[in-house]
Amino acid sequence: MATNNDFKILNQKSLRIFQLASSTFKFDEDIINKLDEQTKRRFGFYYLILQYVLGINDYDELTSLICDQEFNSKLFDDSTADEGIDAVHVNEEERIISVFNFKFREKFNLDKEQSINEILHSDKFFNAINIGKKSFEGKIGEAAKKIIECNDSSEVWITKFYVVSNENISIDRKNTTIKNLEEVYGIIVLPIGLNEIVDFMSMHPKAINADLLLPSESVISYSEDSLSSDKSYILCLCLTDLIRITSDNSDLRENATLEDDSSLSSLDVEKDVLYENVRGYILRSKFNGNILRSLDSEPEKFFFYNNGLTIVAKDINSQKVNSNRKIRLQIKDFQVLNGGQTLRTIHKFNKDNRDNINKLSQASVLVRVMKVTEDDLKSKISEYTNSQNAISQIDLKSMRTEQVQLQNYLSSHDILYIRKNGDTGDDSKSYKLCVTLQQMGQILYAVKGNPGQVSNKRKDIFTKEYENLFCTENLLSKQTVDYIEIFFRIKEEYKTYGRVMVLKIFFILYLSVRLGRRDYKKIIDEFEEYLKRKSDSEMKPSRLLISPIFMSELKEYFSIA
Repeated sequence: MATNNDFKILNQKSLRIFQLASSTFKFDEDIINKLDEQTKRRFGFYYLILQYVLGINDYDELTSLICDQEFNSKLFDDSTADEGIDAVHVNEEERIISVFNFKFREKFNLDKEQSINEILHSDKFFNAINIGKKSFEGKIGEAAKKIIECNDSSEVWITKFYVVSNENISIDRKNTTIKNLEEVYGIIVLPIGLNEIVDFMSMHPKAINADLLLPSESVISYSEDSLSSDKSYILCLCLTDLIRITSDNSDLRENATLEDDSSLSSLDVEKDVLYENVRGYILRSKFNGNILRSLDSEPEKFFFYNNGLTIVAKDINSQKVNSNRKIRLQIKDFQVLNGGQTLRTIHKFNKDNRDNINKLSQASVLVRVMKVTEDDLKSKISEYTNSQNAISQIDLKSMRTEQVQLQNYLSSHDILYIRKNGDTGDDSKSYKLCVTLQQMGQILYAVKGNPGQVSNKRKDIFTKEYENLFCTENLLSKQTVDYIEIFFRIKEEYKTYGRVMVLKIFFILYLSVRLGRRDYKKIIDEFEEYLKRKSDSEMKPSRLLISPIFMSELKEYFSIA
């Protein structure tokens, strides 16, 4: 259960994020100075939740998603009604529509639950979407039109409605009103309260220790070097033991001789056992229906149906006991790198029904337990073992040594490098710029000669192209700082032209670096004139910019070898 201190920490983090968003987006200082602290915290709360739920850290993009009437009225003098919806995001790659309703309370109340009325305030919007009504105006009007287009297409789209507040208790999803809303409008309602938010914000996990006592035939040891005393282990682990060692009860985690399994039925999973660069995905993801079904109908075959889990620990102590018939394992400071969704689903099955513990006692799973003390090796194990999952490649790369080094280097130049969701840097430090890990990859890829591909090749940037972009001698150099500063100067210059395609900014960055020119306005004018001439054909600018032929002709036009 979240506490008053958690509430205060959320307030502090929300205020910090709004300050970063303000400096990044260049909000008018006079407008910002007129806002009271509570309003700043509330607006920062919007950004924070969108970062964690959507995995987006670009403050410009996040600002464009927020439809809240008061937010847009105070910051942009746009008082268009929001129809009970505070933010909308359309993920065209995964075909997921995310709709948000926010409520930010001023005071902490231990027993306060989210109000069902907040959900009902959004009923008008979903009803309009359901009947194809396009009469809304402003940001919410544009969002409604986009959602209707998605729903009317031949593709399958999923709509998730996040009801978010900083109240301590979230609404039960089994609530009749929620069920009716889901059935009528074909949406998924996902309440998020302070407890869930605290889980997302747990970026510095505490050390988790656990003890196991297993039959010798259930344990296989492995050593990388025959002379090394450090060993890793492959276990056939009963699911009741897995629940115990990953539970939020520290006493039970270290009680390897527990005989009464009934005490396990009320346990929750300890969120800090989930490795931080996959924690966000795991907490956002759905429970695995196949796992739930196999546990319910064929628990004894679960070992064959599941890929297992990978655990890393700072230390593993083993001891043969009971005349070598059993092995005691003491696992120190461990985390689950792979299999987190499996783990959460097993815990859900356990809590769904007290009698399910009997089925779990019949099921086992393969678990690899490795002693790993190097952060870089830990990150690579996580990256490689999760490579077939839907986890973002950006999240998987975020813990690599070169990323941590780049974050520290850029901080010394007063640039906040946001490599993970919710990064706010040093609270005592003032940053002149904020750049995300995704933006950094796109900047480096554009400079390498691929400005037209920075959007449709985002996956390649963090897979096939990653080593060429981030594992170079020049990464930690003034050159990288220059690229970032040029990118944001061009971005500011382009704002005077009205709304602009992001790809154009990367093209001007490429031209500026390759030509050695810093007269950004003149380069923009020359580029726009050239683009206008080329766009006289049937091909739209958006298609033209990603064309290899256009890139080749552009280099020739600007005399770039």
